[in-house]
Amino acid sequence: MSNILKIQALFLSSALLMFGGGLQGLLLSVRGAQEGFSILSLGLIGTGWSVGFVAGSIIVPMLVRRSGHIRAYSVMAAVGTITILLNLLWISDTGWILLRIFSGFCFSGAAMIVESWLNEVSDNKNRGTIFSFYVMINLAFSTLGQLSMSYTGTAGYLPFIIGALAFILAILPTAMTTRRQPQPLASAKMNFKLLFATSPIAVMASFSVGIANGTFNTLAPVFGFFQGMDATHIAQLMSAALLMGALSQVPFGKLSDVVDRRWVIAGTSIFAAIVAIVLALLNPSESWQLYLLFALYGFSAFPIYSVAVAHANDAAG
Repeated sequence: MSNILKIQALFLSSALLMFGGGLQGLLLSVRGAQEGFSILSLGLIGTGWSVGFVAGSIIVPMLVRRSGHIRAYSVMAAVGTITILLNLLWISDTGWILLRIFSGFCFSGAAMIVESWLNEVSDNKNRGTIFSFYVMINLAFSTLGQLSMSYTGTAGYLPFIIGALAFILAILPTAMTTRRQPQPLASAKMNFKLLFATSPIAVMASFSVGIANGTFNTLAPVFGFFQGMDATHIAQLMSAALLMGALSQVPFGKLSDVVDRRWVIAGTSIFAAIVAIVLALLNPSESWQLYLLFALYGFSAFPIYSVAVAHANDAAG
């Protein structure tokens, strides 16, 4: 816990960023469907996020090396602010696909900066717990961001402005922290071959769950829209998955600190796959069934990434 308190400003910045990101992600899916965007376009909006996320993992390390963690994080939050405001000014499927690339870039960079910082204050005995606590905070505030759409609605400018305010506020805690930031790496660049050789299970788990959860977060709200749900019920449905994902982070993280992390990754992956298959095949019409299956998916799928990252850091020494 003392290690967590050392970087509480970083957690607060991350929480604010994820509040805005949770609101933005759900807003674009639902508002896009309301604007008449095709399913293909809505899917490509999610793909744009993934493209930007990959680009960020390659480019942001160079920015960190040049400017340091705090300044680089401020840049990521500024990019997020600009992007969501442009989403308001440029409402079109093509525009949102392109802008979503920049959103993915922003969150990839922010995640890389935060996680490198977390790795510095953790060791093999507590890394799973610390990373799970970090992801729990992210999911909890992403849930709050999505639930805020129940009050703002999807029409007009208000949800976009609230998202932008959250992004810009995310700069303040990290920028004002008195804690020493990690020294930029002398050679901060991505080596995929070395990464895969060091921990193939962590790479495959992160890649696979990234695709699965990215698709879920983009198209599940669209599914709710075509089921006839209003914005409030869609937000609550998605929040059921995120909330259960947040609650399961620390238990699975602690479990992975005492047993082989690979068993935790395998168990949660299999359970999530079973839930997804049941959801696809049964297509439940009752609301409580949807809430239950979404919650079970979040409970099992969302902890996989944090455990995989902890496993990769263990392997890297």
